Amino acid sequence: MFDVLVNGHKTSDYNNIWVANIPQIQSSETERDRHPVPQRDGDTLSAYYRRTSAYIEVTFHALNILQNRRIIKSVFCNQINEVLKTSITFPTISIINRVNGVDSYDSYFNIKNAVITEDVLNDNNYGRVTIQYEVEPFEYLRASTILQEDIQKNTSGTRVFRDVSNAGDVCKPFIEFNKGSSDTIIVEITVDNEKQINFTLNDDSTTVYCDSNLMFTYNSQGNKEPLFLTHNYDDLWLPNGVHEIDVYSNSFNASEDGEITIDLREGYAI
Repeated sequence: MFDVLVNGHKTSDYNNIWVANIPQIQSSETERDRHPVPQRDGDTLSAYYRRTSAYIEVTFHALNILQNRRIIKSVFCNQINEVLKTSITFPTISIINRVNGVDSYDSYFNIKNAVITEDVLNDNNYGRVTIQYEVEPFEYLRASTILQEDIQKNTSGTRVFRDVSNAGDVCKPFIEFNKGSSDTIIVEITVDNEKQINFTLNDDSTTVYCDSNLMFTYNSQGNKEPLFLTHNYDDLWLPNGVHEIDVYSNSFNASEDGEITIDLREGYAI
């Protein structure tokens, strides 16, 4: 039997609502820009490509359909789109395989949009609602690789994470930086001794989160945080292979201990 976990809600949390069949996934496609060449038959293709969105279609079945269809539409569709408007994080969906009453799921997808594509009511108080979720073209592991480094007070310099391995197609790291100080400091993050992102942390926030997928940084209150000096967030993305990440600050010599945590968030193309 299958179920879905959509932004923290499962159909099994509700009476007489269920998912009978495994959700259908429509894979993403790759696209390349075409460049016309004068006096040549045909175009050249860009060396770089991008992926279109993928789609997951889930059919929710229900008894007491007049009441439960409102729950399905509200919890599994409308609330998702509200989160997309107001939240600083992506809502997510996971496909659950339930065996002997035990839920098993080890990955998730980031939702970009949710629309109802089918709404069927039958005379015997049974019905179904199908929702199509537009998702990022990557499946992310729940148990992703975590890199962590304690920053002792009264120290300075660069913290180096070597041999960072990405077995997936892309990593879009989430970085938590606890600077352990009320001082304003500058942070530089370098990937493979080449790509770099620099920013200034304000003095009124000791914990700051840098999300390279959402492409902004915010503090523990959810406020968009620092002044960026250079900020190409996709420079933090790691393709398949082995990498090095260097984190430098002018003020690791804080009055209190600090910490750097990097959640790699390995993604596999779908």
